Amino acid sequence: MSSSTAICGGLLGAVTAGGIVTHGGTKGGNCRNGPPALVPVVGMVNRGLDSHLQKMRWQITTGMGGVAQQERRQRLTVTSAAKKALSVTEGNFDEEVLTSDLPVLVEYWATWCGPCRLMGMVMDWAAQEYEGRMKCVKIETDPNEGLKEKYKVYGLPTIMLFVNGKEVPGSRREGAMNKEKLAIYLQQTLPTLASTN
Repeated sequence: MSSSTAICGGLLGAVTAGGIVTHGGTKGGNCRNGPPALVPVVGMVNRGLDSHLQKMRWQITTGMGGVAQQERRQRLTVTSAAKKALSVTEGNFDEEVLTSDLPVLVEYWATWCGPCRLMGMVMDWAAQEYEGRMKCVKIETDPNEGLKEKYKVYGLPTIMLFVNGKEVPGSRREGAMNKEKLAIYLQQTLPTLASTN
């Protein structure tokens, strides 16, 4: 009996040739093994299984695990006019990250990753909160596979800090976090970035 799995936003879906579906949580709220839409169905799909899969897809789309609700709460703290994290590609990574005079917080994300939407809101908040002390950038992994491979990014979202062109040892974190947890992370990783508010 063969099986296949995909993880996104705390959802693990396993579909077996026998028509059995099981799913459990993953810690950290991260996405691995590609978009949830790529969960292959092995063998015959009966009506009950098809209905269950539709429900699973709906749960992912609407923010299973509270991602959508958390995203809405985070959106309230970041206005459209606020400074936002900069989108960076392989073409300008060296200029924006490696040669930056400021520490750089980098987030790796993907359009199909639910927790990345929440983390994106938090990154925009950080860009405003730490303006002048730290740069915040986002790297979409699908069109920038070279950077994903170079820095060995396996789960999304992943964040890491760069100072003087080098990744800060121990700064890598996988999974979404809210702004309070990000502030604690920054204070512990780079105490000079502690919020003055």
